[in-house]
Amino acid sequence: MAEAPPEEELLKAVSQWIGPSRRGASPVLQSPRIVRSQIVECSIVRSVETRTERERTEHGSVDLSSRPRYEGPIGDHPVDPPGNPATERRLTLVLRDSEREAVCACDDGRIQCPRCLGRGRHDCAPTAVCADCLGVESCTACGDAGKRRRERGRPSSARPASGAASERITCATCGGREAACAGCRGRGVTPCAECAGKGSVGCEHCDGSGLVAHPACGGKGRTTSWTEGTVRHTPGSEKLSLPVKRAPYPVRRRMERDGDWHSAVLTGFREPPDEVASEHRPGIERLLVRRKGEVARRVDLRSLPLARVEVMTQPDRVFYVFPGRERTEVVWLPSRRRVSRLTTMAVGVATVLVLVVSLLR
Repeated sequence: MAEAPPEEELLKAVSQWIGPSRRGASPVLQSPRIVRSQIVECSIVRSVETRTERERTEHGSVDLSSRPRYEGPIGDHPVDPPGNPATERRLTLVLRDSEREAVCACDDGRIQCPRCLGRGRHDCAPTAVCADCLGVESCTACGDAGKRRRERGRPSSARPASGAASERITCATCGGREAACAGCRGRGVTPCAECAGKGSVGCEHCDGSGLVAHPACGGKGRTTSWTEGTVRHTPGSEKLSLPVKRAPYPVRRRMERDGDWHSAVLTGFREPPDEVASEHRPGIERLLVRRKGEVARRVDLRSLPLARVEVMTQPDRVFYVFPGRERTEVVWLPSRRRVSRLTTMAVGVATVLVLVVSLLR
């Protein structure tokens, strides 16, 4: 871990930032108050292993010769952990001597169609009621009887004034002119649109063959079964920043940009380094506890010492000092006293403005 600058170096950096006095002398930092801390950021990537076993059945003959084998319980099979814990991996194996191929009880993968019962067709009404003359006479001359009739006071060729059958043609049964519905020519029915008057339609489920593929074997006539074991390596990540109460944002931003962070990579299941501050060790140790099924990990740890300096001669400022890449860095922020004074002044100015506005109304 990065070493904290000694007190003399901290005060020297603050003095240089303040600059010489009006007389040109270096400032004297009387009764400085220094509070040291260590900023630690730790991230961990774990590879967690899970193992499962199940019975598999596939249609037809399945070539399993290229798949790796295991013996005994899947949990006892040795598998190397992943070289990179952040890589997701899945290994599929076959239990040795578990392959079984069976011939299906169907007729070479085909069975009778359950919808048409092997007929290949469905019965259908050959005709349908004519939609063009529904509700009116299909033929005004014979009324679909085939023989002309004559009603008192109404000639045989009379037509409805309007409606679906208002356009009339010669009747196909009685020969009455301009008496029959144009849609059915006086018959009152039209051929079924689905079967074209044949009285049956082909079965769509079996395409008219009367046979369909057997679902149990997928039409292959045989099945292959085996015991499959699966080993999965799933990555997961966690992060921890200490202390929990973080430095002010302007300080964190400068630290991130200019800080001389000390970085370390921990592999395996090691304890945190001795250089980690004692107040941070419990938190880091909890993060590094081995999880169930964890087989590999990568831990990235970085740290940076930080000092908070208050100087009696600078009561309006608080200085944050940390080692930088080229020099000791200093960041100052307004002290609580200055913030409180500025807040009081702002409230006073606002009060005066309110009074002025009220007097001007």
